[in-house]
Amino acid sequence: MSLLLIVVCFVLSGFLLSRCILYFLIFRKRSATTPVNILSPYSGELGDLIASGVMNDETVKKLLSGEDLLQKLRPDISNHIDHFLNVKLKQVFPLLAQFMGDKTRNQLKSAFMDEMDRLFPEVMGKLHEGMLNREKISAMVTQKISSFNPGSGPFAGLIKKKIQPWLDLFCCGFMFIAGILTALLHHFLT
Repeated sequence: MSLLLIVVCFVLSGFLLSRCILYFLIFRKRSATTPVNILSPYSGELGDLIASGVMNDETVKKLLSGEDLLQKLRPDISNHIDHFLNVKLKQVFPLLAQFMGDKTRNQLKSAFMDEMDRLFPEVMGKLHEGMLNREKISAMVTQKISSFNPGSGPFAGLIKKKIQPWLDLFCCGFMFIAGILTALLHHFLT
């Protein structure tokens, strides 16, 4: 009976151990051991690392300035040019619009679209460089790490659904084995 009591106590302590690990590492808001507080001193370097990884990634640059994106945007660009030539031009330059026929509008549209094909990759490449400014990304990552609260929001739900059951199983299983070993040692030594 005492051997069973030892094993049960060890399993209960394993369950309590898993709950303490979750509480102190994740859900406690002002603990010095939360992942946020552990990462905070390194958030600047982490931001630099992420910025250099994203800035040097040629796939992002190719996605932004690639032909696929231009082909997806082409109908919208064409609609905007049509709207400009048929509506806005009449409002801004009514006299000029009177002398333009459909043939002239189609030639202007074709010229605008050809220029867009040449200009788009260059503009998107510059946008990539400006948008992914190393200092901006570093500051953004630093701010996100310092304002992150793992005890609330979707992260807490993910922890409760995915990690908590496995942590409970691991701690209880480990303490069950420790309890059996302790009970066996107690039995053989007494």
